[in-house]
Amino acid sequence: MKIKIFTIITLLIFFVISCNNEIQEKSFHENGNLKSLKRKFKDSKNEIFEEYDSLENLTSKGYYTNGVRDSLFGYNINKTFSFKKRFKGTGTYSKEYDNDGNLEREGIYIYDTIKADWWSFYKNRKLIAKRQYEIVCDDYYLNQIITFNSNRDTVFNNDKIFNASTFFKLNKVKKEESFILFYDVKSLFVNNKLELVILKNNYCSEEPDTVVQLKSNRGYIVLKKKYSNRQCFFFDYNIYKDRIQNHKKYFDLSNY
Repeated sequence: MKIKIFTIITLLIFFVISCNNEIQEKSFHENGNLKSLKRKFKDSKNEIFEEYDSLENLTSKGYYTNGVRDSLFGYNINKTFSFKKRFKGTGTYSKEYDNDGNLEREGIYIYDTIKADWWSFYKNRKLIAKRQYEIVCDDYYLNQIITFNSNRDTVFNNDKIFNASTFFKLNKVKKEESFILFYDVKSLFVNNKLELVILKNNYCSEEPDTVVQLKSNRGYIVLKKKYSNRQCFFFDYNIYKDRIQNHKKYFDLSNY
């Protein structure tokens, strides 16, 4: 009994001290309900910032260290998550959910707005697609797509554009004055044509240094050593009813 009383007294003391140490800043909606709450503790680097709608439902909660945001959580009206974000430098790892709190997609943003690298997409809690985004001219570009069926098999043939898989695999083998580039390009188009475009500068300028007509979607080519660190793209295209349908697949040879 004495132990229980001591525990209760200890918790009460801790609660009083915590309340005395906590500094709060509040704002309110026009109807008088809480709009935002900022909480921090004396002699602490950490802060918590919460936002509420006009009915006082929590909509987001952010955690800060020395004024820098570490993480941010969004909430649906039913108190499930709408998103979870973790911040590091200019990068944001984001998990995004539907109205029922089911995970829909996850991946990386640059500056919390530009999609980058591989993203995963889900439906009914199952992975349905992976998409890779490349930054081109300060914006994101849908570079590669891998679509899965219910058995997690890769889907290649689909009538709807960008619902089929379109991706590439590369391997670079170095020689003394050259290198061999092995490639396997999965095309979006039927009876496609394929070119390798090696750029003089970068993705944004797209000024070609050399263009190689590839005879098939899978094979290898020998390239000069000076190209080993260049930015490039596969130009994957199809001529359909006198129109050229195309998709570019960007890559940097210095990464291989």
